[in-house]
Parts: sequence; structure tokens; C-alpha cells
Amino acid sequence: MRIEELLSDYRHFRKAAGLFLAVSLGVRLWLSAHYFGFLTGDDVEILEAGLRWVLHLGYVPWEIRNTLLPTLLVAPMGWLGASLGIASPMRLAGLATVPFALLSTLNLVLVYRLVLALRGERLAAGFAALLLGTHWLAVGYGSTVYPRTAATTCILLAALWSAKSPPSAARLLGAGAFVALAFSFRYSEMIFLPPLLLLAARAGSPATRLRRAAAVGAGFAAGALLFVGIADQLEWGAPFASLRAFFDYTVVEGRASALVAHQPGAWYLGTVLRWLSPAVIGGLWFFRRRRVPWALAAFVVLPLLALSVVPHKELRYLQGVLPFLCALGGIGLAGLWRDGRRSGVVTLCALSLAWSAVQLRFLEKKSMAAVAAARYLTETRPAGSALAVQQPWAYGDRLILPVSFRVRELPMDLEHDGLGHDFSGVAIVALYADRLTPSVAQALAAAGLCAERQFAWGRSRAVSIYSACPAE
Repeated sequence: MRIEELLSDYRHFRKAAGLFLAVSLGVRLWLSAHYFGFLTGDDVEILEAGLRWVLHLGYVPWEIRNTLLPTLLVAPMGWLGASLGIASPMRLAGLATVPFALLSTLNLVLVYRLVLALRGERLAAGFAALLLGTHWLAVGYGSTVYPRTAATTCILLAALWSAKSPPSAARLLGAGAFVALAFSFRYSEMIFLPPLLLLAARAGSPATRLRRAAAVGAGFAAGALLFVGIADQLEWGAPFASLRAFFDYTVVEGRASALVAHQPGAWYLGTVLRWLSPAVIGGLWFFRRRRVPWALAAFVVLPLLALSVVPHKELRYLQGVLPFLCALGGIGLAGLWRDGRRSGVVTLCALSLAWSAVQLRFLEKKSMAAVAAARYLTETRPAGSALAVQQPWAYGDRLILPVSFRVRELPMDLEHDGLGHDFSGVAIVALYADRLTPSVAQALAAAGLCAERQFAWGRSRAVSIYSACPAE
């Protein structure tokens, strides 16, 4: 069946779309189960904040975090797992990824409907959903608990409600509230409010445009009061407490929690071939001879400019931009298809699928080896053991390591920080194998610590365990 016949026959189209969504969800859930480690401390924080009650962690979230997202998405899955008799923290953590995988899959439906609402063209909408559904950023992070997956759902819902013509006041208020919800999930997502205002005010008389923009702004203000002000009051005892702490930490102090805290302003441009797929590039190239839909382009250009100004940059920050890039690429591919360049479109989509499969290897760098080491220590060491490790989050922090363990964090660069020779007061040391230098090995031996076991898992960073040397 040709693609035009599939799109014109709604019954067959629904079956094909349903199969595509089911496969997309299945891939995300498989990736979550297979790559069971952690990428950074962020995903561990989300899990600890959401599972703290059911696992009795006594965990106190970082003061710069709004805890609404783990409360809404992770905590219910923790209670569900506990009610089903699941006690393993890692199994509960895996269960917690299910809502994020579902939302990541829902984003495909939302971008399809958004393009359909703005262009009225099912072919372009289908290509947009296909591009998003096969992009490594959407697939890879859709298998984790990173918050921008859920924030992207909110942004797409806001854009869809504003794209309805003419948008009602209730929809515009709701659109603003959805951006406020995304804002509470990660404060940087406020960058999508300006393009949403432009989308809502794209047509009508000046008075009508102003009224629509005001409705979106009012919805955002009300949502921010509820999702940040009241949520922080309940968590921290003061309204907007985490927002103020976040502002102080990132803007006033200029800090970031990553090892590399600052990248140049053109960093996203320099990495463009990592986040622009061949099919999206081909679709965007088609626009060189046609007018780009500015309502969608604003959701790409304005956030990219804002993110380029922020000192710390990560490719995962582009998750909210990605659906709109795919929407533009899908519109372009549809134009190429209608122009008779169908073999080129198929080739671009095939190349993009292979490109995403290669890029998805970033999940292999999750901390599976460290998690395996943490499980081993939990099973073999008594309560109250003293432990020194690099990057405790890689071991699952208090999700896996017992609360009774006395954990001391070691710096990544033991030599530079002058701590490579200080292993006093600990019975167990866990180091990344690639961080073991001759002088550190000598210090371990001088402290009476010998290699006990090494853990490796694919490309995951290997971990070596050192404990008291056996008596001769």
C-alpha cells in the first residue's frame, strides 16, 4: 500500500500508527530495563525524591529542586510497586520510568496533531511524528526519568491548545498553565513562553492578539503560583523557595553541578550534526525555496538562542526544541515527497534511523558497573560499614547503598585534589578503574587495602573494589 493510500484510508492509518506507537513504547521500556544504571546525579535525584516515602530513605532533596515532578510521576509508581509486593529499589526505579516512556510516546501523537492543526496536512504530520519517534534524543531520554520528557509533553500540549483556530480563552489559559507546569519540572523550560505567546497571538486584530497573549500570560502566572509557589510551600515551607535558591545558585553564583560547567556560546552550533538528523536537515533544506512556518520556527530559534546564552549546555536540554524541529522537517519532507523526490525521502529516513541507532550508544555509558558493585557491597557488607566512593550517584546513592552505610565521596581527580593518599577511616574503597594511578595504588596498599573485585559492563565505566588485605 502506498503512503498516500495509507493516509487516505483512516482505518489502515490508525492500525499503522498504533503499531508504530506500540513499537516506540516497547523500545523505550526495553532500553530502560537493559541499561539499568544512571547517567548523572539528576536521574538519581528524581528517583530518590519520588521513592523516599515508600523506601523510607530519609532523603532530603536539593534545595534548588522543585519536587512536583517526582511527586506526580515517580511516587505513585513507587506506591503501586510496593502494593504489588516489589521491594527491590532497582525494580521500583525501573517501574518509575514507565510514565516517562508513556509521555515520550504521547509526544509523537501531540506533534502529529500540532502539525495537522497548523497545516491541515496529514502527510507532513505523519513525517513529523516519524522523525520524532526515531530520534535518539527522544527515544534515549524517553527511557529514563529525566524531567524534560514530561516538560516537553506540557509544551506540546500548550502549543496544540494555542494552535486551535480561533483559540478559546479557556484553552489559552490552559496553555499558559501547561508551560508553568513544564517550568516547575525544570526552570529552564520558561524559554518556551515567548514562542507560545507568539503562536497564540499570530492572527487577528492588534486588540485580539493582545488579549490572547494576555490570556496565556495569566495562565502561566496562575500555574506558576500553584505548581511552584504552593508546591514549594508544601515541600520547603516557603513559597517559591526552590526558585529563589535556583536563581542564586545558577545566576548569582554562576555555578553548575556538572564536571564541565561552562561551554562556549556556539556549542550547540558546533554539535549540530549530533542533534539534527539527516532527514530533518533534508526537510529544512527544502525550505530554502519556500517560506518557513514562523509559528513553529519560533519554538526552535528563540529557545536555542536562550540556551546558547546559558553557560552550561547539554544536548538533553534540546528535548523541548526537538518536536518543533521535527515538525519543520516533516513539512519539508512532505514537500519533497509531493515534488516526486520519494526515493530521496526514503533514503533520508533510513539514514536517520541508522544515525539514531549509533547515537543511542550514549546509554551504554550509564553506570551499570557501579550499580552492580553497589549491589555486591549491599549483599556482602554489614550495616554501618564505612565506604569511600567516587560519584555516589553512580552507585544509586541511597536507593541502593543502605542508609546505615557511612559513605564518603572521593573526588574524581584524586591526584589534583591532594586526596589520593587519604584513605583513612574507611574499610572499603570503590574507584573507577581508569582513575587508578600508581601513586593511588601505593596509597591503597599503605592503608592496608587490596583489590577485592572489579565490575565491568560493556562500555559502562569499570569499578574496582578495595578492602582490607587478607592476613598472611
